[in-house]
This record gives sequence, structure tokens and C-alpha cells, in this order.
Amino acid sequence: MGNGVTGAKLGLYSGTPTGFGYIDVNYHQPYVDTPTAVDNRAATDNATIGYAQQLWYGMWGSIAGHYTRYGVHGDADVARTAGWDGNLRWNTPIWGGLLAGISYDVHGEYVTDNDLRTGAAPTPFVPLGIRNMENHAVTLNLSSDLGNGFWFAAYAGYVVDRFASDGLLAGMDLHYTPADGFDLALGVRQSAVSYTQGQRGSQLTAGLNLTVGMGAPPQPSWMQNAL
Repeated sequence: MGNGVTGAKLGLYSGTPTGFGYIDVNYHQPYVDTPTAVDNRAATDNATIGYAQQLWYGMWGSIAGHYTRYGVHGDADVARTAGWDGNLRWNTPIWGGLLAGISYDVHGEYVTDNDLRTGAAPTPFVPLGIRNMENHAVTLNLSSDLGNGFWFAAYAGYVVDRFASDGLLAGMDLHYTPADGFDLALGVRQSAVSYTQGQRGSQLTAGLNLTVGMGAPPQPSWMQNAL
């Protein structure tokens, strides 16, 4: 529940530590990524299906497809998009528990249908600012166990949006994992390209996240820090 919306979520997962598939479906998920979305009491109906696989030692790849319907209060269908996500990530130990690697990540979301309403001439008004986006990023990664349950992951590279701008992408997360299935992470991220619908230009974000797993296999660090 949130943003004046009540919804439901279904997640399915199957696989092994070296390969897994998943399905994630959300009905009326509160959409609060932008002030406009909050003001309009927005929500999405979305579905994602994906697969990840260890290609060889230290090398992972994943691919996912997703479909989203955006709605606002009084109109549950102002835009529809379809897209995909993919990445290739390679890590190798270099010295004293320090891991280094390189990754390529892509995120695409393409408008299949949307409302165009009267706006300031000659530009029509697009509810929630839904647009085509296709971001490609290449980053260098470092991570290491600091001991006593602490570890960090940092990355820096370059990102390009085929429909907008390009520039620096960098971030760092400090994790505290005192036991399997429990992870507290403090992170900061700077991107010259927006990954949020309805926004353009650079983004600086920071956050504190708590992840608790109840009997589930721990996620690889590359998943926790994926774009």
C-alpha cells in the first residue's frame, strides 16, 4: 500500500547458485519515483521475466524482459512500455582479498502506447513524462572483505543514453553482513544519465538499505550492486 494505492506482488524463483530464472509480477505497485508521480497518485502494473547464468569462473551474464503499464489517479492506463535489461560482469581476485572486474550493463524501456494531452504549444503534455530510454554503461569494479562482517563495492565508468545524454557513472556501497541472509548497505551513486522515467539529466542518489533473507541463498555481490 502507498501513494493512495493498494496492490499485490507475486515473485517466482528457481535455480542453483550458478544459474537461475525468475518471474516478478506487480499489480498497482505505488509509483513514487518523481514528485509528479506522487502528486498524481501514480501506480504501475508490471511484469519481468529473467535469467542469470555463471558463464565460467568469475563471469556472469543475465538477461530480462519487462512490460509496464503506468497509471494515475482516475486513469489507470496513461502509458505502456516494454523493454529489457542485460549485463555481463567479470571479476577476479587481484591481491589480499581484493576483487577487480569490469561490467557492461544495458537498460532499455520503449514506449508502446501513451496519452498525449494538450500542453504548451507546440509540445503536447505527456503524463508522467514517460519516454524512450536506452542506457549503456561500462564500469570498472572493486570489492573487498574488510573483516568483522564489513565489505565494500565500488564502481566507476561511463554511461550513454541513446535518446538523451552521456557522462560519468560512479558509486560505492559499504555493507555490513554479520550473518547469512542479513545485509545492511549504505550507498551513494552519481550518474550523468537518468534511469528514472520522467526525469532527464544527471542524478545523485544515496540510501540505506536493509535486506533480510529467510532461508534463501545469498545473492552474489554483482547482483546487489547491479544498475
